[in-house]
Amino acid sequence: MGSLSVVVVDDHRGFRQSLISFLRQVPAVKILGEAADGQEAEALALKLSPDVVIMDIKMPRRNGIEAATRIKNQGRSVRVILYSMDEPGISDWSEVKVDRFIPKQRLFEEILPALRAQ
Repeated sequence: MGSLSVVVVDDHRGFRQSLISFLRQVPAVKILGEAADGQEAEALALKLSPDVVIMDIKMPRRNGIEAATRIKNQGRSVRVILYSMDEPGISDWSEVKVDRFIPKQRLFEEILPALRAQ
């Protein structure tokens, strides 16, 4: 895996910090920023141009699916990985502009392989 710049988005500060701490242990990952909701995520993605946005689905002001769609529509090559505690109930992921969905319960075991897959 080459060097990847990442933005982490979750409305639960403790979980967000745990994920950031985990990712900081990976030499190829550089944390560019963090956000507490989808609206902040969209602004950060536009400002910082990360390689990857890792984002929870259930958040205030703008959920992860809406934010992912808006980020992907910016015309940049950012990858968006969504996660959630609950299955989002989406039958056709091709309709949703995300690169990957990971159940939150498996995020820490699946995020590194997801980041390696390019």
